[in-house]
Amino acid sequence: MPRPLRRRARRVYLIGVAGHPNFGDEAITRGWLRWLAKHRPHDEVWLDVPNPGGAAALHHGQHPHLVTVDTVHRLGWEAPTEDVAEVAAHARGVIEEPGRSPRWVAGLDALRTADSVHLIGGGFVHARHPNTASVVVAMLWAAARPDIRTAVTGAGLTPSSPELDTLYGELGPLLDVAAVRDPDSATVLPGSVVAPDDVWLGGLEQHLDRRGAQRESAHHVMVLAQGDGHDRHDQLTATVVAQMEAWGVESGQYSVVEANPPVDGHVRETLEDRFGPHRFYPFVEVNARGLPVAPGQRWISTRYHPHLLAAAGGASGVAITVSDGYYDVKHRAVEAAGSTWPVVGIGSTPVDAGGPGDLPDRARQHTEAVTDLANRIYR
Repeated sequence: MPRPLRRRARRVYLIGVAGHPNFGDEAITRGWLRWLAKHRPHDEVWLDVPNPGGAAALHHGQHPHLVTVDTVHRLGWEAPTEDVAEVAAHARGVIEEPGRSPRWVAGLDALRTADSVHLIGGGFVHARHPNTASVVVAMLWAAARPDIRTAVTGAGLTPSSPELDTLYGELGPLLDVAAVRDPDSATVLPGSVVAPDDVWLGGLEQHLDRRGAQRESAHHVMVLAQGDGHDRHDQLTATVVAQMEAWGVESGQYSVVEANPPVDGHVRETLEDRFGPHRFYPFVEVNARGLPVAPGQRWISTRYHPHLLAAAGGASGVAITVSDGYYDVKHRAVEAAGSTWPVVGIGSTPVDAGGPGDLPDRARQHTEAVTDLANRIYR
């Protein structure tokens, strides 16, 4: 009996931000690597991220042929200034003539010989990080080649700028698949559709620690208050304290969750002084086991993916946005996905926890939508 033909191994080039680490970025990356390991196990997978060493350690074994590099990101870092136009010009010149930056020739060869180049989800390419214009230029270069399949999925592209808008205006019509996670980003990338976040690929339950959550009492409060992305730490802590006081939280009735170490621990000392001892879920545990989510919990979260996943898991809560033009856009995307948590700002008065809405019921639909995108990209 003849042996079945094995499909030719391809070179898959993913661009993301894993390895920092940050729970949401790692969850997205892990989802794509697992999906590719299942559906394209013989392919080479090159993961281009700012922290390739951390990513290699965190995602070791997720795909049998994983290579981590930082090539495209380095093109942005080594530009003469952080001006978007200069970053773009530098990156374009080096990609077209790798000898201009001889240290990265080997990495650029991997990009230039890829079968597909895919910007995976996350909100890292925007005006607050102008060096990431090199990512857009790399996508543009690949999208102009008829033999390279290109995709953008789950992207958050705001806040943008006129210079970035120009680059995205060129990129959008050339992409084979273009999906963003919120309507604001759809206005930035022409031809894109609004689709569920990439974190849905592979299903909700891979990101949740249901057994860990069962250790907590009913109506337990879970706190995730980030220390990055803003400079209003005392005000944020005061907002969290006021919210917990309004809910009548007592000692032993709350936990602190860390998604980005060590900055998410800045509230712990104040909360312990006011409310007594608590359970701490460090990033290493959350990343390995998933978020400790259960129906009946009340969450206070500044971060987008914990809001999305906790509500999908049946928890109630409130989302606090730490910056306008970025985190408010993220939390509105969770509302659009089905959550009814109220979204408030730092310094706001306490509010009642909102329920998960119909997000738990729509979880399967969201997973199916992202799976369809994956099948379209890697057909």
